[in-house]
Amino acid sequence: GWFMCRDVFEAVRQSGDYTEYGGAPLLGVDGVTIISHGRSDAKAIASAVREARSFLELKVNEKVGAAIRAALPLGATQAPNPCVAPRYPTPDPGEEARE
Repeated sequence: GWFMCRDVFEAVRQSGDYTEYGGAPLLGVDGVTIISHGRSDAKAIASAVREARSFLELKVNEKVGAAIRAALPLGATQAPNPCVAPRYPTPDPGEEARE
């Protein structure tokens, strides 16, 4: 059984090997940033550099930015910051007294 499935097992092993990828992209920065594991060896760093080059060549940041802009409401220039509470107009305290 193992002999017949060895290619599948090897693919699964490589897909879980962080040295094959080098790290993960950090999105939301102006540029390409790959975050690597603290114990990365030379192979992992080389993979991270290869991945960063790929991100540049494929223009990943530009494509992500274009997709975000396309999803924004008409006229909006940037997405709302999820870390900042939205500001709602506060009622005028004298308004209630006038009614």
